[in-house]
Amino acid sequence: MSEKKEKTTKKKDKKEQAAAAREAKERKAGADVFTYKGEPESKIAPQAQGIVSLIKEAGKKGIARKNLVDAMKGKIETRQPESRILTYYQKLLVEVGAVEITKAE
Repeated sequence: MSEKKEKTTKKKDKKEQAAAAREAKERKAGADVFTYKGEPESKIAPQAQGIVSLIKEAGKKGIARKNLVDAMKGKIETRQPESRILTYYQKLLVEVGAVEITKAE
């Protein structure tokens, strides 16, 4: 095998491994469960309040991240992907006592 072809093959393998690792991480993150804990202790942005409302509607069992992102479509006004908005607000929602996130194992 030529040196150039060998380098190309190694790059391709690295890209495939990185893509597989990213996909596994996303699958694991998608299994996180968001559970409603109560009204926020302080005022939060309208988008964050909308997310809290969706989690509250899900009931006591909570809602998986993937399902929450799907539920946000059309209900949370944003120009960015819903998953990015959720990632941005999730720490705040936990800090103000509105949500508990159970990590997937």
